[in-house]
Amino acid sequence: QSSAGGDCEGLHASADAQHGQTGVESAPRELRFGDVVVDAAGYTLTRAGETTELSRRELELLCFFAEHPGQVFRRDELLDRVWGRDSASGPRTVDTHVLKLRKRIEADPEAPAHLVTVRNVGYKFLS
Repeated sequence: QSSAGGDCEGLHASADAQHGQTGVESAPRELRFGDVVVDAAGYTLTRAGETTELSRRELELLCFFAEHPGQVFRRDELLDRVWGRDSASGPRTVDTHVLKLRKRIEADPEAPAHLVTVRNVGYKFLS
């Protein structure tokens, strides 16, 4: 089983190539942690045998966290680094996306094991 870190770096390029340009062949890229498998090219996530689709932003956020395991990020940092500095989105946008991801990746979203809240600070990812 591969770790979360390092697998995501090529996910963006692979997914962009598959969704943005015709005729571009990309090797399928996967991110694995716990019982979760993320297929970036297909924008899908499978946990416990159940597959769901991911939005582009959900994929980007999950990959960002996976590229920085154990590192705590404030909501404003996540907005800057995932949504971009010019985004009109606010901190609640981050919360909403984290909640959506937890429902998809956690066995118990109310007691998350991977996408963890750091009280009065922000969020961190544990693979």
